[in-house]
Amino acid sequence: MTNINTPSQTISANTSKASFLKKALYANAIFSGISGLDFIIFNTQITNFLGWSTNSLIPVIGVGLILFAIFIVMVARAYKPNPALVKTIIASDVAWIVLSCVVIFLPITNLLGLTTGGKWAVAILADIVLIFAVLQFLGLRRLNT
Repeated sequence: MTNINTPSQTISANTSKASFLKKALYANAIFSGISGLDFIIFNTQITNFLGWSTNSLIPVIGVGLILFAIFIVMVARAYKPNPALVKTIIASDVAWIVLSCVVIFLPITNLLGLTTGGKWAVAILADIVLIFAVLQFLGLRRLNT
């Protein structure tokens, strides 16, 4: 006996495959957007917590995170997210993780003057970003099967 999929069944299957990826993308966008707003609004407090003497970098990171969140939403809104753009988002997440490791573990940390709490905060944020990268990767694989 042969199964014949109607167009509506095919659309439904594609939608459910994209659903996991879209949820992961939207979660990343929400987290990135809220973090970006926090970096802008609580600039002084975050700078002090990290142990930095200047607070000019934190708002720049905040704006970058908000722009990143907008980009993620634009990708996630598509009926079927563009795999190349999803890979770009995953690569950006991986870059954040790698740079976080550099900031925490290399001697540059002494130049940045990060406090112990600051190092922990960077590590926790990198862990959260790693979760998003893995979920997006799994969603992309599911989309392509």
